Amino acid sequence: MKTTITRRITLPFLLIILFSFISVIVMFRVGLERYSMHQIKKNLLNATQNIRMIMRDDILNKKQFKTFSGEVEADDFILNEKAMREIRQIVQKSSFSFRSQTIIVDKQTGLLFPKSGSNEDTLKVIEKIIPELDGESQEVQTKTIRIDDKEYTLAFRPFLNNNELSAKPRVWIVVYTDNTVFDELISSTMYIMIIIIVIATACALAAGVIIARSIASPIIKLKERAAKLARRDFETKLTINTNDEIQELAVCMNEVADNLRNYDISQKNFIQNASHELKTPLMSIQGYAEGIKDEVFQDKEKALDVIIEESQRLRTLVEEIIYLSKIESSGQPIRLEKKRLNEVIDRSIEKISGIMVGNTIKIEKRYFSDNWLLIDEDKMTRAFINILGNCLRYSESVITIEVSDSHDSCKIKIKDDGPGFDIHEEDKIFERFYKGKKGNTGLGLAITKAIIEKHSGRIIAYNCDSKGACFEITLPL
Repeated sequence: MKTTITRRITLPFLLIILFSFISVIVMFRVGLERYSMHQIKKNLLNATQNIRMIMRDDILNKKQFKTFSGEVEADDFILNEKAMREIRQIVQKSSFSFRSQTIIVDKQTGLLFPKSGSNEDTLKVIEKIIPELDGESQEVQTKTIRIDDKEYTLAFRPFLNNNELSAKPRVWIVVYTDNTVFDELISSTMYIMIIIIVIATACALAAGVIIARSIASPIIKLKERAAKLARRDFETKLTINTNDEIQELAVCMNEVADNLRNYDISQKNFIQNASHELKTPLMSIQGYAEGIKDEVFQDKEKALDVIIEESQRLRTLVEEIIYLSKIESSGQPIRLEKKRLNEVIDRSIEKISGIMVGNTIKIEKRYFSDNWLLIDEDKMTRAFINILGNCLRYSESVITIEVSDSHDSCKIKIKDDGPGFDIHEEDKIFERFYKGKKGNTGLGLAITKAIIEKHSGRIIAYNCDSKGACFEITLPL
């Protein structure tokens, strides 16, 4: 089954939501149980404390008798009516009074409170806890017990009068609650929370689908645009307004389409121009060869010289076409080495000196800096030779070379004192097969530009303020 972007975004989003909500439910239940149990025990302990405060000696009746030694001994504890009334008020005010029960136990005489109306659960609790009140501890305690599949939470506190401070506690105040109400509270809360989470999950899923589709929609448009590019449809423009990386990608794709269209046009023009440039020497060679065969030319040596000259021109043209194609298609690797720029320029001047024999044109060098650059010496030398050769064809007396640098680049200016460029000609001279008035193949400056750009540099041409043309090359240091 085909996986869509919407599905790939929505499914992980849904899984994350479910995992998060399940984690929240579990943590909430655990936290709620612990907090509620803590509050229950706290309330039960407060109730035992309040009851103990009203069980003062002045509201306790004791059966008394005197011994021969005159000492008073406590025989029995009896809660008077005032104490029972105040205890009932405390029970009624307790926050858990709707399910909590209070009992006061005398381990010798039995139940002190309540005197009547004890339900079956109370009797079972008394029966369960009395054996556990035999310890020496006089501290308040809480615990949880289970009776007949019911769970109870208890708080019991000893009551000590002045005569029992060092003895085992005899009377215990016990407040307990049936945990059923607690379980019902937890269940009701969790039920409500699950309903809320189900609704929230549905809303989040719907929002996730909407978000996923909003993300997928421009990507689908990009895919369709790429398919059109594959069919060489370069004219259709893609408009995406998302103000994010997808919009930037759409802009880049439009630029790619423009570049591909321009490249496609340039390739067609290149083929047409190459065919024209190759056809001219071939026709000349064919014409002279047929003339020699038919004995049309009386001076065969001259005809053969023309054939040789056109053959050499054809070979040069083919070599430059192949070289330019390799440079532009990365088929010709750039071998970068650390070289002195001034030495490379001097070597280029030496190689072109053969052309300058018998020529009155001078080359002036103004090296304002001596920089080491990472360059391919052979290719950069060829680029300088092409520029110098162009300047020699148009210069009247002098060619000036200036080298300077800034904080991150090196600038080379090569100027001549010729007539300069015609109007808007400086925008065309780097095009393949564009030839000026004294041009040769029309590929030299195109090769130069390709070499400079392979070195991450830039070359422009313009007319000097005074006279002549200027080629300005910028290379990174």
